[in-house]
Amino acid sequence: MHRMTIQLLALAVGTLSILLQACNTAYVPNTVNVPLMRNANEARIYADPKINVQASYAITNEIGVMASAHIVTERTNDSNAAVIQRGSGSQYEAGIGYQKMLMQNVITSGDLVGEVYVGGGFGSLRFDNVADNKSYEVSATKIFLQPSLGFSHQYIEVAFTPRVVALMYGEPTTQYTDAELDIKELPNRSMPMHWFIEPAITVRGGIQEVKLQFQIGQSFQLSSTALAHEKLILVVGASFNLGRNSPRN
Repeated sequence: MHRMTIQLLALAVGTLSILLQACNTAYVPNTVNVPLMRNANEARIYADPKINVQASYAITNEIGVMASAHIVTERTNDSNAAVIQRGSGSQYEAGIGYQKMLMQNVITSGDLVGEVYVGGGFGSLRFDNVADNKSYEVSATKIFLQPSLGFSHQYIEVAFTPRVVALMYGEPTTQYTDAELDIKELPNRSMPMHWFIEPAITVRGGIQEVKLQFQIGQSFQLSSTALAHEKLILVVGASFNLGRNSPRN
């Protein structure tokens, strides 16, 4: 029974990946940057195979800054060995936040940490549809607010982060009409604001300086104008921590 469940889960994830690659995608959520820093001059660097690169630094015990970059390399969708679409995109963001130790020595010298970050950024999207002989290119600006509640220990960290994102797209450069863009759920020339809430759970395990990070989340659109976006956040990467005060044993 357990083996069958794993097989069904793998099939579902594989099917989802195929569906996501088979359609136009205007927004790909980046890995949520969750610093969980506890003291001044602490720094964290993170990277994963989906080309999410993130950094954070604690200016003081309570004030931190962060920066993130996400590159979606060129994706090629094929049908019967023929290329029907090529596309790529990128997004960059920076933020500032407030962090606080809520409770010390909660479990085996682990601390309960709270933080709230706010920031913004920009990005772009482009693709060429060979089947339609049309192209599409658009820029975007982003605003985000992300509170986090986490357990931070020398060997393991766990956090819950319900990120709120607002996206504003510029006027696209394309041969598609607004009606065609609406069918494809791509940003059109009316340029509305698109809102999302993206709850995510982050788990890190390893030694204090280096941990393997797993993150899973979901992107829910709150605004009424449909936007084609990837709904699942699922990444595994490496997190490096520098400058943390010695753990209390």
